Amino acid sequence: MTRLFRITLLLSLCAALGVGFSPLEEGGYAPATSAFGKGGGNGGGNGGGNGGGNGGGNGNENAAGKDGNPGKALGQARAADARLRGQARAAAAKDAQLTRKQAQAIRRTGGAEPGELLAVNLSSDQLAKARSLGMRLGETQNLNNLGLNVTRLRVPEGGDPERLLRIISQQIPGALLDMNTRYFLAGESCADDKCYGHSLIGWRTGGAATGCGRAARLGMIDTPVDTADPALTGQRLQTRSFAQGREPAPSAHGTAIATLLIGDHSPEFTGLLPGATLLAANAFYRTEDGAVTTNASFLLKALDWLLQEQVELVNLSLTGPPNTLLQAAMASIQADGMIVVAAAGNGGTQAPAAYPAAYPGVIAVTALDRFFRPYEWANRGDYVSFAAPGVDIWTPTGGGAGMYHSGTSFASAFVAGIAADILTRASNSADVMHSLRGSTRDLGTAGRDPVFGWGLVHGKAPSRNTASSANDVCAS
Repeated sequence: MTRLFRITLLLSLCAALGVGFSPLEEGGYAPATSAFGKGGGNGGGNGGGNGGGNGGGNGNENAAGKDGNPGKALGQARAADARLRGQARAAAAKDAQLTRKQAQAIRRTGGAEPGELLAVNLSSDQLAKARSLGMRLGETQNLNNLGLNVTRLRVPEGGDPERLLRIISQQIPGALLDMNTRYFLAGESCADDKCYGHSLIGWRTGGAATGCGRAARLGMIDTPVDTADPALTGQRLQTRSFAQGREPAPSAHGTAIATLLIGDHSPEFTGLLPGATLLAANAFYRTEDGAVTTNASFLLKALDWLLQEQVELVNLSLTGPPNTLLQAAMASIQADGMIVVAAAGNGGTQAPAAYPAAYPGVIAVTALDRFFRPYEWANRGDYVSFAAPGVDIWTPTGGGAGMYHSGTSFASAFVAGIAADILTRASNSADVMHSLRGSTRDLGTAGRDPVFGWGLVHGKAPSRNTASSANDVCAS
C-alpha cells in the first residue's frame, strides 16, 4: 500500500474522531532544520479553532493494520499522533533555543558588526576628523553604480560604537554614518504534505511552465546557492559571493529561493520563471556562535553588483533593523528603475517594522497558508504591500528528496516572480504596482490593511500596456 494511501486512510480515521488539521507554523529569523523525518507530520489548531495533529507514519504496517481490525487501526492512529506531538514539541524547543541564541548574539553586538561603523562619501578632511576622534580607517569600497564610497571605521578597543556614532555625527555635520547593521533570513523549514503555492496564485507548473520568464532578468541577495542542485542544473543562473573572509553560510535557504524562482525539475516541479535569468548574490555568513547573518556592508556591495549587471528586479528574503546607508542604497537603486521586493518579516504580530521591506517604494510581502490564514509569525504593519503563499512551500532538493519551508522569505519570492513576469510587458515600476494591485484578492479588512496589505496576489495580473491581461505561458 502506498504511503499516500496510508496517510489518506489515517487522516480519514482522525477526521472521524473530530480531529482538526493545520500546518505547524514556525517563526524566527535564522534558518532551522525541522525535527520531523520522512513521513512525519505536525499539529496545530485549524481555522475553526479546534486543536489537533496529523501524522503520516513511516512504518511497515498499513493504516488499517494487518488484519483490518478497526480497533487496532484506531490505536495505531493514536500512537502515531502521540509520537508526532512529541516530535513537534522537540522541534519547537529546538527552534526556541536557536531563537534565544540568536537574540543573545544580537544583544552582545547591538545588532551590528562589533567594533565598526560605516561612513559614506566622506571627504579627506572629514576622514581626518574621524581619525582625530579616535577612529581607525579601514577599507574604502567604491560602489560606483550606487554612487557611494563606503569607508569602514574601526572603533578603538573598548570603545562604544553607538556613543562614537553620536559624537562623530555631531562633530561632522551632514556626514552619512551608521552601524554596520546585521540582517537575517526570513524563512524556516518544516515538514507536511506537498504544497499549493502555484495553484493559489493561478500559476502554471510542470512542463506547461517551461517557457515562462524567458525575457525576465532578476536578482536576489541571500545565502549561497547550490548550483549543482538538480532543479538548477542547466538554468540561466549566475552567482557571486560578497562574504569573503567569513565562514560560509549553509546553502539551503538561498537554494530554495533560487529554485522557487527559476528551478526546473519537470515534471515534478518547476519554479515560477524557469526560463528567466537569475543573478544570485551571496552576502550571508555564519558567526562564531552559529547564527546565519549578513551586514549592511555586504548588502551594499551586492546591490552595487546587481545594478552594474542591469538587473531589473531584486528579491530580498531577509530582514533587520533600519540603517541609514541601506536606506540611501534603496533610494538609489529605485531611482535607477530597479524594483525591490522584500520579506515583511517573521517577528510576530507585535514586532516592529522590518527592513528593508519597510523603506519607501519597496514591495513588502507577508505570508499566508493554503486556507488564506496569515502566517502566525509574520510581521504586521502599514508597510505590508501584498500577501502570497509562504507556509509549507515545497522545493526539491538533491537525491530525489524535497523540503518544506515557511516564512515571508518564500512569500516574497512568489511576488518577485509575478512582478518580474509583469515587468517583461510593463514600462516601469508604477505599471508593475498597478498590475499587482489589479490582480489581488482582497482579504481581511476591506482595502489595504496591516495583515494582508492589498491582498493575495494572482498570476492573472492585468497590464496597462498590452491587450492581453496576462502572460498565459506563466498564468493558468
